Amino acid sequence: MDWSFTWSPLGGVAQFVRKNLVSNVHILGIDDKCRCFVLMLTLHSGYILLVTYAYWPCFESGQEYQSAVLECIGFTESCITCNDHDGVTLLGDFNLECDNKYIGYKVLQNLLHDYGLMSCEKRAEPAIEYMYFQDKLGRYSVIDHMFISHSLYCNIIWYAVTESGINLSDHMPIKCVIAFQTVINYNGSLCNKDRKTKSKKACNILRWDKGDINTRCVQKVRSLV
Repeated sequence: MDWSFTWSPLGGVAQFVRKNLVSNVHILGIDDKCRCFVLMLTLHSGYILLVTYAYWPCFESGQEYQSAVLECIGFTESCITCNDHDGVTLLGDFNLECDNKYIGYKVLQNLLHDYGLMSCEKRAEPAIEYMYFQDKLGRYSVIDHMFISHSLYCNIIWYAVTESGINLSDHMPIKCVIAFQTVINYNGSLCNKDRKTKSKKACNILRWDKGDINTRCVQKVRSLV
């Protein structure tokens, strides 16, 4: 899967998709505070992917922060439950690290558990040390995240952040490559245990890499955040 996404809470949002992979793009909604944006992508195979982009508030003690987080989660959950789909991705600037010491993450965990979403960070090579930085204050943290459906987790080919001299943001972009099937009757997973029992269906996976994963990854990846 190959798409590009750029988001600015003050300057708008844009998504670019490849026509040879996606047959339809449908905007499901944007929450009232413009913190969540949900799209439905229909691949030519018929696979339907919900893509949710998030820009959560920075932590502040008090009820206002928790209410804002719950509003984001409520909007996201309503889009997931009210629309038929085969997989979900949730990504963006959450302004928190995946650690239970953060109230926002504790609340987010319920959503991740209920809908079987997994963090992509463990698939990163090399391991991600930081995505957000402020040289003047000496602050470095991992506050941008991508979560995907459990059935797609083993389909991740590459997940990483990119340091670039042309990046004008204090966030580094996330890059991710995910393999999707070309037919809808396959369960979406490329885990080794599935290959043994469903090898015939696994042959229906779209080999966009043309057998050369390393080269094609470099050519095909686009910035997600």
